[in-house]
Amino acid sequence: FVGFEPSVLRAVAMGALILWGAFLGRKGSGLTLLLAALALMLFISPRLIFALGFQLSALATFGVLCVRPLLRPIFCWLPEGAIKNIVEATTAALLTTVPWVGLMLGNYSLIAPLANLVALAFASGAFLLGIVFLGLSVASPPLAALASWPLSWLLKSVLITAMALGSLPWASVMIPLPASIIIAIIVYGAVIYFLIRDQQVAESRFVRRLIGEK
Repeated sequence: FVGFEPSVLRAVAMGALILWGAFLGRKGSGLTLLLAALALMLFISPRLIFALGFQLSALATFGVLCVRPLLRPIFCWLPEGAIKNIVEATTAALLTTVPWVGLMLGNYSLIAPLANLVALAFASGAFLLGIVFLGLSVASPPLAALASWPLSWLLKSVLITAMALGSLPWASVMIPLPASIIIAIIVYGAVIYFLIRDQQVAESRFVRRLIGEK
C-alpha cells in the first residue's frame, strides 16, 4: 500500500470486486461493495484503520452512497443534470466527513463546499479526458501525447484551486474538542435517525404493496 492513497486503493478494491461479481454473474449494492472493499484493505493492511485518509475515504463514500438519497428532496429545486448530482454528492460527503475532521484535527473548513464544487468541475473534465487518453494510447500514441496536455492542465487546476482557496484567512476555523464532540453527535445522530426512518418508510411501502397485490 506504500505510495497509494486510501481513496485510490478503495476504488481499486471496489472495481476488482465488481469485476469478480460480474464474472460470477452476481450484482452487489454500493454499500455492500464498499464494506467488502474496506474489509479487503484492512485484511491486507490492518494499520490502515488508523490512517485519517482511509477513514475519510470510507466516510465520504458512505455519504455519497447512503446519505445522498436523503438529500434529494432538499435539492429538488435544482434542474436534473450534472450540477445537481455534484451538489448532492458534495453535500453528502461533507456531512459525513466534516464532523470527523473536527474530532480528529479540531479544524472546520468554511470554504470546503465551494472548493469541492470547483474541484469537481475540473475533476469531471479530467475523468472524461482520461477515458479519451486511455483510448488514444492504444489506438494512436502520438494523439494520446497531445491529449495528455489538457488532461495535465485540468489536474493541476484542481491542485491550484485547492491551494488558493485553502490559503484564504477565513477558509477554516478551530473549534475546541468538547464543541467538536457535540457537533459530531448532532450530525451523525441526525444522519442515523433519517437513515433508519427512510428504511422504515421503504419497508412500510413494501408491505402495503404486498397487501395490495393480495
